[in-house]
Amino acid sequence: VSPKDGRILVIDVPQYNQHQYPLSHAIRQVLIDPSDQSVSVSTLCGGTHFGRVDGSKTTAKFNDPTGLAIDSTGTAYVADARNHRIRKVSPAGQVTTVAGFDLGCVDGSTSTARFNQPTDIAIDSQGDLYIADFGNYMVRMISLDQDQRAQLQVEATAENDDNLPHKQDHMHLEEEVKNLQISTQQQQRLQQQQQQQQQQQQQ
Repeated sequence: VSPKDGRILVIDVPQYNQHQYPLSHAIRQVLIDPSDQSVSVSTLCGGTHFGRVDGSKTTAKFNDPTGLAIDSTGTAYVADARNHRIRKVSPAGQVTTVAGFDLGCVDGSTSTARFNQPTDIAIDSQGDLYIADFGNYMVRMISLDQDQRAQLQVEATAENDDNLPHKQDHMHLEEEVKNLQISTQQQQRLQQQQQQQQQQQQQ
């Protein structure tokens, strides 16, 4: 849910056993009208064919997006698993690539960093991103520059002790990211409650 405008963003991808076409690789948005509680659903970006294209909501393409997080401005960050990329989606549906351009396991700047099927993503109160890097058995972090929000750095923050591709290892990584997301949401709610209390006291 976007904290800015209350939009609900949903990843729409095909089931693994789905053989009917068209198949969706899209980010959908759900809007609820507060006046009458009516619901409308539309495609924010992506479409019925997979691909690896940045651009406007009608031209951008994903390949099995699996994780999504939204910052305070309503901007969404997507773990685009089979493209091995982290994508950024503006509230208007403009898609750009933040990091990851080819399959691999490389830390560094966003122009050199590599992922292997990132499957989930969380964002903390500072705007930094945490990614469950499924194929590399790691949690990776993308640090955004606090001034320009343009210079980024990718680094590993956690790694499994063994290198065997057990399913429970992947689940553990995704659970770490989910726990971070929940912790961040609780912290944000606490800060909002404190601000409300301060405003009431001032009145």
